[in-house]
Amino acid sequence: MKDLRLAGNVSRFCIFCVFAFALAAGILLVFTGVIYAQDISSTTEASKFWQKQQQEDTAFRESLKGMTPEQRKTAMAAQNQKRESEQKASMAKRHADDMALLKQDLDKNKNLSDADKKKQMDSADKRYKEDAAFRESLKGMTPEQSKAAIAAQDQKRESEQKASMAKRHADDMALLKQDLDKNKNLSDADKKKQMDAAEKQYQDNIAFWESLKGMTPEQRTKAIDERFKKR
Repeated sequence: MKDLRLAGNVSRFCIFCVFAFALAAGILLVFTGVIYAQDISSTTEASKFWQKQQQEDTAFRESLKGMTPEQRKTAMAAQNQKRESEQKASMAKRHADDMALLKQDLDKNKNLSDADKKKQMDSADKRYKEDAAFRESLKGMTPEQSKAAIAAQDQKRESEQKASMAKRHADDMALLKQDLDKNKNLSDADKKKQMDAAEKQYQDNIAFWESLKGMTPEQRTKAIDERFKKR
């Protein structure tokens, strides 16, 4: 039973890494100069969201035909306002859902202190607020300014994510080693095999995360969804 529990720990750790990489690969939607960052906490929900927006955008473009330049300008301003409100409401709901799921997972974790759990909750909420503030900062920028700001923010966030995941991986590997060292039923070779398996899964997840770069939001959603199904 001890061996099975340890194997389960490795499996859950690997699945968590995929989830973390999914969050790290935040989608950026550009709609007439307004940028929205969306975490993919539910790939099915995200896929439906993008499909709905594509259909609405297609219908909206059709509705512009035959309008005068002034009418198009007014219609686009109204559409932008509508889309911004929808996006904010969608992201707020998704954030609330993500925080609720995170709290559930943390409540089940008996290895973390209440202070550590609160630290993780605060960190997740802080990132959401930082992303919201960044989106607001883009308003009024030219397309070129927005592009440069987004590129700088992406680079900053990527560096932070890599450092955070590397630290988390090191901590998880240390905990796994502690558990394995206490297990008197496993040989040194079996212990090394489990350590190597966890390390390999981490490296596979890193490679998968890197593969998401350059993809469209729809392609990322599909790739992550397929990744989870394989798990």
